[in-house]
Order: sequence, then structure tokens, then C-alpha cells
Amino acid sequence: FVRNMQERGRFLDFLMADIHALPDQQVGAVARVVHSGLKSLVDDYFSIQAISTASEGSQIAIPSDEVGRSYRLLQSASDQVPASGILVHKGWQARAIKLPQSQRIEAEAERRVLAFAEVDVKGH
Repeated sequence: FVRNMQERGRFLDFLMADIHALPDQQVGAVARVVHSGLKSLVDDYFSIQAISTASEGSQIAIPSDEVGRSYRLLQSASDQVPASGILVHKGWQARAIKLPQSQRIEAEAERRVLAFAEVDVKGH
């Protein structure tokens, strides 16, 4: 899957680059390419939806049966689940997963290659 992230969104190139040395405008342009490619990849394989439909920063009732499964409590000093709290992040869940079946089993060495070295052979 990491290979697909690299091929579609240049994910590893972005992570491994020293972006601190680049101007903000260039980082923003690269981030758009990465975002577009990864969004397309995720959309192909997953149907993603928010866990909570409430606005982040709002007070919500905590569904105690979902704590530990789809809700995580932050800064909880008690073993008891409180009735409410402030939603910090709405969370994400996959409603459907459509991962492709591998056409063949790769050798260990092949699985370790996360992104192929690419060589342009145009004109050779």
C-alpha cells in the first residue's frame, strides 16, 4: 500500500525531503500534489465517513459503549466514563474497504521496496 501512496501521491518523497529549507510557497505547491494523489488513492479503496457529526469544539454526549472502540477519552482521571466532553477531533471510519487482492506473492526482498528508483530512459 505504501508503494501506491508513493506512486499516486509522492508520499515518501514528501516525507523524506527536508521541507524546512524550502519556501512556504513551494511546500504548499508540493502539499497540493501529495494531497490530490493520496485523496484519490484513499477514495479508490475506502469509503470514509466521520465518526461524530458534531462540530469540533462542541460539547457532546459520550457514547459509553463506543469508548475504546471508536472514541478515545483524553485527560481522563477516572475509571468512569463521563456523560459529556468537548469534541477535539471528529474521527474517521471506513464504511467500506475495497483493497485489491495481490496477483502474486512477493518475495521478502520485494516487499521491502517501498518506492522504486525511477529512471527516465526516454531517448535511449
